[in-house]
Amino acid sequence: MIHLVRIKTLGNGRFEINAEGESARVAPVRSFEIEMIGVSEGVPIDGEVYEIVDYVAWMPDRTGTWWLLYGDETPILGARALRIAAYYHDAIRLYETPEAWLLGGQRGVCVLLWTAPLNDLFVGIGLVEYDNPALVERLTTAFCSREPRVEVCRGDSHAT
Repeated sequence: MIHLVRIKTLGNGRFEINAEGESARVAPVRSFEIEMIGVSEGVPIDGEVYEIVDYVAWMPDRTGTWWLLYGDETPILGARALRIAAYYHDAIRLYETPEAWLLGGQRGVCVLLWTAPLNDLFVGIGLVEYDNPALVERLTTAFCSREPRVEVCRGDSHAT
C-alpha cells in the first residue's frame, strides 16, 4: 500500500515525516523471519512472519531516488518473494526502483541499500532477472563477485 506523505529528506539516505516537507510516496518495507508461532503436542511450530520494519519514500517525479525512515532494518523490498524463490530455487525478478517493484505487483525484489551485504539474502537463488541493462554492473558487483554465485540474465521470472 502506498501513502502520500509530506517528508523532509536527510543527508544520510533517510527521511522524516514533516508537515512542511515535499509530498512523497511512502511504502512499507517488510522483513522476513521465522518465529515459533505455537506448540502442537509439545513440538514447536514455526511460522513465517513478514512485519513492517521500515518505510521507503520517493518523490513522484523522481522515482530513481529514495530514502528510508530508519535505514538499517532490511536492504530489500520483496522479502516474501525472495524467500519463496529461494525455497524453490527459482528465478527472481530484480526491479530498479521501489515504484517499479510496486507496479510489478510486488513479485520480485528491489534492492534499497546496495552497500549492504546481500549475499546471504540470495542463497538459493540461482538466477536474477532484470529489465534494465544498467542493473548489470550492480548485479555483477553485488552478487557475482562473491559467493554464492548468482547468474545474471535478462528474461521472465517464474516465481511469484
